[in-house]
Amino acid sequence: MLGENTKFIYLGLYNVVTVESRMNGLNEIKLAGDILYLKNKFPIRVGFLPDIHAGESRAVCTPIFKTRDAGGILQTYHANEVQLMLHKLWLRNIELFKKHGVQHIFVIGDAFAGENKAEAGAFCPIELPDQVLLAADLLEEVYKGCDKSVDFFVWRGTGYHEQKAGETEMHEDLVRELKARGIPALYMYQTSYIEIDGGKSIYDNEPRLRRIFIAHEAATGLTNPASLVARDINWCLEAEASGATLPVDAIIRGHLHTWIHVDHSGKHAVQLPCWLGHVPYKNTIRYFFKLQPTLGGAMMLMDEYGRLQFWGGSYPFSFSKDERIKFHTMCQTIEKIAPEKRIPLSYGMNERCLS
Repeated sequence: MLGENTKFIYLGLYNVVTVESRMNGLNEIKLAGDILYLKNKFPIRVGFLPDIHAGESRAVCTPIFKTRDAGGILQTYHANEVQLMLHKLWLRNIELFKKHGVQHIFVIGDAFAGENKAEAGAFCPIELPDQVLLAADLLEEVYKGCDKSVDFFVWRGTGYHEQKAGETEMHEDLVRELKARGIPALYMYQTSYIEIDGGKSIYDNEPRLRRIFIAHEAATGLTNPASLVARDINWCLEAEASGATLPVDAIIRGHLHTWIHVDHSGKHAVQLPCWLGHVPYKNTIRYFFKLQPTLGGAMMLMDEYGRLQFWGGSYPFSFSKDERIKFHTMCQTIEKIAPEKRIPLSYGMNERCLS
């Protein structure tokens, strides 16, 4: 039996836009000299903005964030260089969403930093209630940047980055804040099926329903995380065969801060990127070279035949190679030594140690 936190949403057929397809679309194939043009119709376009981590000093932030303290006094927070570079990428993702006529934005958990209790609040300069407002400010930028033509679906994340499920629902608070600003939004709890209308069979023109499963949490595999993503498909097939779950065409998760797309046995499994740079703690220091995040957003397109495509994990949704190295160095302490250079006796700290 499906749990109370499982919700069904139907995405209906919207106005069709034509974009270049990465697969052989059945609508138009054109060869002009050495250039092959593939065009297709995509009635459904979805943007993903997972793991925003609003409130962390190495996560995306508006250039200036204003709020009021308990006494009503205006407080102003100015984004640091790490946050500003992420914000430029954020604006680029908004442009991509607008260009492709995205209709729905999925915010798949961990939209907030939380309190980072394990590190006594390090890297979390913005308090919990204000983290909700900052996340709303960022999503309002998306809403306005897409000409107010998108709606938002918001999933719960991990308890560590907000509070335990029985204590509060910060992502639900985010939905309330968006609605208070006149922005259409829906709280999706922890696990959801999304059923998508708009596709049709190429053989008999009958409607072709597509279904995807979405949750923030994901199994962790350090050595080869793609194996766990592929195994998720296998477990899904097993559960479907036994009649325990609904059949799905795609499994979409966040949490791991890395882009992975596996496609086998007729199913997609997608692990989404994030909006948080490298933050030092026990595991990210131990496995420094393994746990560098994939940054940016992603997008899902469904064509008129119900075929799903997933774009993300690389430029332009993510940083280019040069941008990535520049951003990486912003999050690290870097000093040079030379024969003629000595550390002064007076106490000092690299300015990026706590950025």
